[in-house]
Amino acid sequence: MQTGALRSFPAPAEESVPLSVAG
Repeated sequence: MQTGALRSFPAPAEESVPLSVAG
């Protein structure tokens, strides 16, 4: 999930949450 969010930066809100944590 986390890697998926990183791969697709403009991801939906669902992936936006983990993306924010990773960032």
